[in-house]
Amino acid sequence: YFADKFVPAADSADTAFVPPTQEKLNQAVENSRLVVIGSGNFFDDQAARDRSRRFQQNFVFFRNIADWLAQDDELITIRSKGNIYSPFTKVIDRDIETTVRLINIFAMPVL
Repeated sequence: YFADKFVPAADSADTAFVPPTQEKLNQAVENSRLVVIGSGNFFDDQAARDRSRRFQQNFVFFRNIADWLAQDDELITIRSKGNIYSPFTKVIDRDIETTVRLINIFAMPVL
């Protein structure tokens, strides 16, 4: 389509344009990091909707990657230690469960 067509001149406002150099970069200017994951399914829509224990480690992994890429390694050790999922497995009475839950939600912040 563009064969034998006129090439437009650069705008007069583009006077600061500097053409790229042909020099190769032999060494990185600063530290950089790269993460390669073999599958994109580790954080798909199902994992985002389902907060169960099955996908909990994927969330930890994803957040640790974000911290590591930001070169903030200290947060990784804190987050990995304190992430425990332990739901109620035995409920004696639904009224007791509701009372305990309401106390945890409303009374504990007051203390």
